[in-house]
Amino acid sequence: DDESMLKFFSGSTLTIRSLLSLMIDVSDNTATNFLIDRYGMQNIQKHIDANGMSATKLRRRMLDFEARSAGIDNTTSLNDVFALLKRHTAGCGQNDPQNHGSVFTDLMMHQHDRGRISLFLPDGIAGTKSGSLDDVYSDVGFIKSAGGLSYIGFLTRNEAVYDARLFIPELSLMFFDSYIRER
Repeated sequence: DDESMLKFFSGSTLTIRSLLSLMIDVSDNTATNFLIDRYGMQNIQKHIDANGMSATKLRRRMLDFEARSAGIDNTTSLNDVFALLKRHTAGCGQNDPQNHGSVFTDLMMHQHDRGRISLFLPDGIAGTKSGSLDDVYSDVGFIKSAGGLSYIGFLTRNEAVYDARLFIPELSLMFFDSYIRER
């Protein structure tokens, strides 16, 4: 993958944290595939299943367009994503919106794609993970406030992709203004 940041680390030893950072912060699919290869797709799926995320299926490596065109695709749901977010951010942000609390929360706070959920929000309050392909456009995450974390997410597919580029930032701001913003 010519887009991978891993080419800048040639000859270096990378930690799992560094690979996770590349995977989440800049959506580096090569880093994701490295982790899939390291831990094994079946082992990762067993962990997903053991955590009750029944709609989430890891069936192929990232950017495996041959498998995708054969109908083999990865799936998830907002329920599964929110369960994962809640599990890994539990206790973060409670009465201290600056508290990063966990490695997971910290990684999401540094996501480089700020053009979706975070676009119209005040700086430093949203942790997100975006993703896209030609027919998929998504962003999921949390928004910090004095009351803790609020979870927000959008998973779109097919014809909705173009509209999602417009409505995700707008709906995120509406959610923030209606439910989170200090009054």
